[in-house]
Amino acid sequence: MKNYRVLNLLFCVIFVSGAIFHVFRQMASDDTGKELAARAAVLPKASEFSSKTGTPPHYQAYTNESGGRQAAGIAFVTTDVTPDIPGYAGPIKLMVGLDPEAVITGVAVISHSETPSYVVSLEDFLKQFTGRSVKDAFTLGKDVDGITRATISSEAIARAVERGGKKVATGILGLDAGVPAAAQPRLAVTEILLTVFIFGLAVTAAVTNNHRIRWAALLSGLFYLGFLKATMFSVVQLVNVQLGKIPSWTGHPLWYVLLGLTFLTILVWGNVYCGSVCPFAGLQDLLYKLGKNLHVEKFSVSPNLERKARYLKFIVLFSVLIMGAAIGKSDPANIEAFILFFTFHASRLGWLLVALVLVAALLDQRFWCKYLCPAGAFNGLLARLSLYKVRLDGDCGGCAACQKLCPIGAITMDAQSRPVIDDPECIVCGKCIRGCPEAGLQLTRMTHEKK
Repeated sequence: MKNYRVLNLLFCVIFVSGAIFHVFRQMASDDTGKELAARAAVLPKASEFSSKTGTPPHYQAYTNESGGRQAAGIAFVTTDVTPDIPGYAGPIKLMVGLDPEAVITGVAVISHSETPSYVVSLEDFLKQFTGRSVKDAFTLGKDVDGITRATISSEAIARAVERGGKKVATGILGLDAGVPAAAQPRLAVTEILLTVFIFGLAVTAAVTNNHRIRWAALLSGLFYLGFLKATMFSVVQLVNVQLGKIPSWTGHPLWYVLLGLTFLTILVWGNVYCGSVCPFAGLQDLLYKLGKNLHVEKFSVSPNLERKARYLKFIVLFSVLIMGAAIGKSDPANIEAFILFFTFHASRLGWLLVALVLVAALLDQRFWCKYLCPAGAFNGLLARLSLYKVRLDGDCGGCAACQKLCPIGAITMDAQSRPVIDDPECIVCGKCIRGCPEAGLQLTRMTHEKK
């Protein structure tokens, strides 16, 4: 591909335009209709509601039973009462209903920005609060069962319902609802150190061209970031940054560490993340090895068609950014196969996509990465700026061994039979460097680029 400058420009225009559009939409947005529907849902016996008033803000609910107007309870919006408790990707706006004795009559979602695959069972999670008094503690894992693989979202909701409920019950209903349990600090030291360790392995493998260390990094990323944490660099993060939905450091340090290390390693050593860290990349490499061992016939297309097909991932990237900005959520990014696979939450169509991608990985090495991955497309554009790149830095016999060895098809031979590396496609796996009979290819620092 020779149109990376155009693709970079398109990305910048789409990203910035989407961010500006979202700001103006937020200024004009109004959740009044959703709030009115939600308060009726959490207090279904009420026939009449007051306007939102008081400190903390709340709705009074009434019934007209036995010919008289009687108090049926109150409803409040969590973000009005506890605005300092965000979810993973921004505020989780809930309506909570309380009867006159401070028993929760229902909890309903007004809006949220969490990734759908992680909070697919949100409605079932919220049902746990109905019928419980806000005087109780809602400790996640003890009093309340969290949403699988969505601990941060679950904890934010539990804290907002408990703290908001106690505050409203005390200040409005005049009850002694007790003191909210102190928020337990998230001890993220282990997950930060393990993530740093995985990236350290990946960088070491790239610098030393050691394939054993690279496989150690890939397998560590697969089992820790993939199966255990279900956390990886995704276009979801790009959409949320575009929409200004950035989590706090104290609540979500892994978010910052993962993005920071991904960007840092790419800008210094090239696309190390996609090559040696990404859990889904590790899974695809294992499947391809399995296919080779089973003597599965490999899929091949013409070079011309392959070059054109590689544009698909940029189309996916731009489409997700545009649709995310249009609806104000990261929901369109839910098409990413690795999110669906590692969260184990997908629709039938989603599981069909995952199945097709995994089968394709048996036939064509890193099929998803080469043709469809929007996160990989962004990382590739960023890799154009990397300080170190794989380049011919010695003799070349024109044997084209490097071209044949490249698992991602990032190397072509020029008119002089010398290798040309496509930086946005290169994953810095080192196979071409190790396989060059002239030892001419190196990961070398670039002082200038001829384009």
